[in-house]
Amino acid sequence: MEASDRADTVAARGPWRAIARAARKRGSAIFAYHGVDRLPISQDPELLCIPPDRFRSHLALLVEAGYEFVTVTEFVERAPVPGLIAVSFDDGLANLGTVALPIMQELGVAGTVYVPTGLIGQAYPWATAESGLRIMDGDEIRTLANAGWEIGAHGVTHRDLSRCSYDESMAEMTESREALERLIDRKVTSFAYPYARYSETAERAARDAGFSAAVSYFRLARDNDRYAFPRHPVTVQHGRASILLKVVGRYDALIASPPAQLAGLLTRRLRPRPKAPLRPRV
Repeated sequence: MEASDRADTVAARGPWRAIARAARKRGSAIFAYHGVDRLPISQDPELLCIPPDRFRSHLALLVEAGYEFVTVTEFVERAPVPGLIAVSFDDGLANLGTVALPIMQELGVAGTVYVPTGLIGQAYPWATAESGLRIMDGDEIRTLANAGWEIGAHGVTHRDLSRCSYDESMAEMTESREALERLIDRKVTSFAYPYARYSETAERAARDAGFSAAVSYFRLARDNDRYAFPRHPVTVQHGRASILLKVVGRYDALIASPPAQLAGLLTRRLRPRPKAPLRPRV
């Protein structure tokens, strides 16, 4: 365990807990992760996996501060109630069952995972073969569903729906939902836009398809619009301060400020940075 991770692990027992409790009264957040694993950037060039200790520190801080953890569907239904957290994961990586699930069960929280059904059981396209990353198979998806996780649709082929027609978007949405409902034998009520990208056409398709909610990312979405609902992307670059700033909705404004931009330039070589995608964003 690295020193920074050890510091994060005990954060909830220090002054950060008081700060987190204050933030709980001011905001809520849906966090968007991908995988939970410790990989070198050479194998995970887009920084899609977060180390287990860093992931645990995020959740432990919020649990100790008294946040209520809910599914994405419940979050959207209850927004904008303060003090809510939904933990979501895109793409359905297999390490969610082997690494994230035990951590979250230990802390007493469940998540929401969005699965592209055409990639179930396949190698993960956005990491190298050496990483060993893959999408969950059917049994692994059912394990999460039986553990109380929400299973959400993420399209069939992970297409960028902002470039698709209404009929194409509708097919990606409904076919992925139907495949997941057959797999887990329960309703699938929410959808995550692949790459977080959408258009008015894709948003209309999500509404017409009968989803309760469709989610994107904070900078691309609109507050309290249930078919373009914002989530906060989280990577290894985000520590406890970033998490709390996201909860209160101040992270993006702060990062865009001149002092933060200058600090970013000065520390650029010290921080891991995502590289170009291994697979074209289509």
